[in-house]
Amino acid sequence: MYRDSSDRIIVIGGLSAGPSAAARARRINPDAEILLFEKDTEISYATCGIPYAISGEIQSIDSLRIVSPGLLHRRFGIELHLNEEVTGILPDRHEIETPKGRYRYNKLIYAAGASPVVPPFPGLDSAKNWSSVRTLADTQRIISGISEPELKSVTVLGGGLIGMEMADNLRALNLEVTLIEGGPQLLSPWSQGFGHYAKEIAETNGVRVITGSKVTGLKSVNNQITAVSLDNGTEVETEYLIVAIGVRPNTQLLRNLGAATIPNGALVVNSQMETSIPDIFAAGDCIAVTDLITEQPAYYPLGSHSNKCGRIAGTNAAGGNAAFKGAIGTAVLKLFGYTFARTGINPDTYNGPLSVKIAEIITAATASYYPHSESIWLKVSYDADTGKVLGADAAGKIGVDKRIDVIATAIYAGLTIDDLGELDLAYAPPYAPAKDPVIISGFVAQNEQKGLFVSRSPIMASIEMSGHPCHIIDLRSASERKQFGTIPNAVPIPLDQIDTADIDPDLHYFVYCQKGLRGYLACLRLIKRGCTHVVNIAGGFEGWVNSGLPVSAVPDLSVDGLVG
Repeated sequence: MYRDSSDRIIVIGGLSAGPSAAARARRINPDAEILLFEKDTEISYATCGIPYAISGEIQSIDSLRIVSPGLLHRRFGIELHLNEEVTGILPDRHEIETPKGRYRYNKLIYAAGASPVVPPFPGLDSAKNWSSVRTLADTQRIISGISEPELKSVTVLGGGLIGMEMADNLRALNLEVTLIEGGPQLLSPWSQGFGHYAKEIAETNGVRVITGSKVTGLKSVNNQITAVSLDNGTEVETEYLIVAIGVRPNTQLLRNLGAATIPNGALVVNSQMETSIPDIFAAGDCIAVTDLITEQPAYYPLGSHSNKCGRIAGTNAAGGNAAFKGAIGTAVLKLFGYTFARTGINPDTYNGPLSVKIAEIITAATASYYPHSESIWLKVSYDADTGKVLGADAAGKIGVDKRIDVIATAIYAGLTIDDLGELDLAYAPPYAPAKDPVIISGFVAQNEQKGLFVSRSPIMASIEMSGHPCHIIDLRSASERKQFGTIPNAVPIPLDQIDTADIDPDLHYFVYCQKGLRGYLACLRLIKRGCTHVVNIAGGFEGWVNSGLPVSAVPDLSVDGLVG
């Protein structure tokens, strides 16, 4: 069967980018013939909501369906071909192939998405009590599987966003949850320390967390997984297995044609969403987008990008003119009442030409005197030469998402740390302190860039401490030390006594308080006294603890002492 058209746009893929592209193409060109092909029966549903549907926080799977096939056809005049998989693309003839025939196109939009990465464990294919987390069918399979009356334990493979969300929502069902991450830390896109903080929160809420161990195999009885084997020789018994270790772009059809890709197979596109093959556009989880900071293709499989890039592809395929500048990897996660968010570069993994410095603070997310005030941990990365903001990580119970969105906007606009300190941000005690955390981070970065003081993240401070002789000064009160503990080998000198303490200006000092402000003030006072080697531990004792570094439960000295 052969079907022709003189003005036809074909869209492959019906999850997110595909329907967005088709609807946009219709708005740009009311007269075009638009066909959408989807190999399954479902289109346009919210995969990011799956963990919350599993726990029942989203009460119906139907709520995850965004646009019905009927609405897409009725409102936008899209000819839908459901259960019709595209098996071939013939760019020289401008045709696609399906089991039902060939269809000619003028412009093709490839939005085939991505598939979950599933390790080839022997026995997994035949096992019944496991699932990935990608489709509505997966959602129903998990709900049915974990609803067995006798089932108590679930194991989740993968410590990324979906794996962490699954652990949270499974605990909401009072299940015993084990989370296994093969890498050294949870939430690998975040900088050091935040992964440990997430681990601590998960464990506090009853999740057994295993990091740095890879799964080598499964044990099964009668097609039922009973245990997961790890490379350290241990076994984790389980009654249900969830695989959430990442996704792989579905690009084989275009890769077979020589389309340009990045190493993971994601398609390289230009700002108009054009692939390297003429008249073929692409969008969604199958493409790489330009990272605005590195200016290199990067893989950010998020629904926000899928919808935006689908809109760009639909516009251009229909004869319009639109461009997508790029992305910076902004992400957010809800975890047991806490929020983790990030944007821009990860200073721990960045290896480009920019000279990266960090301003790290722990401060109040609302006015400190407002009831139930909570802290926010904020780490801002910037270019030491230009002051341009490059990235940020944040965690806390309230106000985390809005601070990251502000910083993401600042990066997009090319703002500097000086600009952060000048932003006109909303202020009222229930929502923010008079000096917003974003503004404070700008001040801290400015002070350090001008050489007024030096700070180190807790992890970097601990490395430097072990590298050469130094003295550690605890600036807190005796009651704080008794309540929270202290950094090993620290000598207590409260801030108000720092001016009269016996200080040798030739020694190396690391100072800290509870959250960092008193540490900054102590640095200024010690520098005034002639000290040339003074470092403030960013985030103070709270940042040290959040980063998983060792703590002495009982202070080494029971009374305030002196350093000499």
